[in-house]
Formats: sequence, structure tokens, C-alpha cells
Amino acid sequence: MGTFRILLGIFIIGIIGYTGIVIFNHGWNLLPIFFGDLAAMTWPGQFNFDFMCFLTLSGLWLAWRHHFSLGGLALGVLGFFGGIMVLAPYLLFASYKANGDIKILLLQNSHRKKLRFHNQMNLIAESNIRVSPFKDYYPKLEYSEVEFVQDTGCMFNLPSREAQLSTLTLFFE
Repeated sequence: MGTFRILLGIFIIGIIGYTGIVIFNHGWNLLPIFFGDLAAMTWPGQFNFDFMCFLTLSGLWLAWRHHFSLGGLALGVLGFFGGIMVLAPYLLFASYKANGDIKILLLQNSHRKKLRFHNQMNLIAESNIRVSPFKDYYPKLEYSEVEFVQDTGCMFNLPSREAQLSTLTLFFE
């Protein structure tokens, strides 16, 4: 992770310096040049189209990582138009927030928890088992049924004798 963070720092410094020089020499007139190259159907246009596809994926990933909330959508638009000037500082900050865990950095912990809760709900509802197949990997936490529904928005369709239990045991990160 340290090497990745150094690379992000190099990207940040490099893009700010390069962009500053280009703006000083040519001004802010990027969009007509960018779309002019696209319309000309030349190699610079092909590169611009390829780059625009990467920017689109970057913006969509940023929005998805924030559950397509209003802030996530705004961040996605910033990522699309800002490119690495937005994405590199974001990833640098997020890498520290994730404590260097690449899975959390790329997937955001809340997406993984929701998926695990959903999978756990299906396993229990379909087979009426109370032991998670993830028991060796995830630490054990206990939730009351009310807390589980509040945290996940999911309800179990369990037989009545199990529905009366006061605690539902789940295994998750």
C-alpha cells in the first residue's frame, strides 16, 4: 500500500504541475480541442474517446462507492471532469480511511456488509440453519431482531418458533 500511496502522490504532483503549465501556455480552452479531435476521427480523437471511457468508469465507480447518493453523484461528476486530479487525492484519502485494506478501498465496507447480510438472510431463510458458513472467517456478533432489521432493512421469514428467539446470531466483518 505504501508504494501505491507514493504513486498517487506522484500523480497528484505531476498532474497539478503539468496542468498548470498547459493552462499558462494555452489557457482553459480544453473542451473545443478535446471534442474537435473526437470529431476529426484521428488518433488524438481515438485517444480522447478511450480516455473519456476511463473517465466515465471512474465517475461511475465513485458514485457507486457512495451508493449513488447525492454526494456520490456529485463526486462522480467531479471524477469524470477532474480525472486523476480528483481520483488520486480521493484514493489517497480513502486508502488511509481503509487502513490500507485494498478490499475496503475498492469495494467500500458498507457494500460488502449489505451483501453479506443479504446472503446470510437467504441462507437462513432457505435452510433454517443458524450457523453461518462464514463462521471461521468472520467474527461473531449478536443482533436482536429489531437491531438487525434497523441496520440492514432485511427481515427473515423464519418459522414461528425461531421467530420468537430474542437474538439472531450472524457472522460478518
